[in-house]
Amino acid sequence: MAATFVFDGTVRRTMRTGRGRPRRATVRVDAIVRAPAPLVDLVGQTVIVELATGRVHPGRRRFFTTPVMFSETVVVRAERARQAPRSGNKPLTDRRASSALLRRVNAADVIISGRVIGTHRPSSGRRRAIAPSGAPPVTEHEPRWAEAAISVTAVHKGERVGRVLRVRFPASYDVAWARAPKLHRGQRGVFLLKRAGRAFTALDPADVQPIARAPAIAALRRAPRRTLSP
Repeated sequence: MAATFVFDGTVRRTMRTGRGRPRRATVRVDAIVRAPAPLVDLVGQTVIVELATGRVHPGRRRFFTTPVMFSETVVVRAERARQAPRSGNKPLTDRRASSALLRRVNAADVIISGRVIGTHRPSSGRRRAIAPSGAPPVTEHEPRWAEAAISVTAVHKGERVGRVLRVRFPASYDVAWARAPKLHRGQRGVFLLKRAGRAFTALDPADVQPIARAPAIAALRRAPRRTLSP
């Protein structure tokens, strides 16, 4: 699998883990070469890197990784690491990732910051009842619709909402829905939501962003629509 998150970082320390588990390192992100939309603004922040080789030397390295988890803590798995180029050879953040996030921001009907305070998955007989308007008919790729209650701390775009907003999402890990966000109790983030009838949905991986990205998303909201390349 090709690395989707490539960055230059400074190794702060390595950590031993349980038997049979990969060694981990805490790494400060110094510059981003390529990143998926949720990770494009991690410069200056610390991530946890699972090391395929089991060891990495201190200093600056270029890491070729795939994301494992990103919420308040970002965990990535390193496929390989090598000496980072000299500072004169500065990598650039992947503009396509920024552009993809901008498109999601522009397409969202409501953008909020908040915390998931509970989720509910009804019995099979009632799942269809909470399916958003326009949802496809039930097939072998059953989405298993679930509903999350989000305590709203800020509204960045769209209509005024109450203190608690209910969002519907597919809980299924079927191939058709595996990449859709799976909301869980205690999760904090920025939620880019589409209205579907009387419901709101989060269906795209970029629809849930780390809470630290709220200022960056606000900046994208203020940016001219043609600022970033398509």
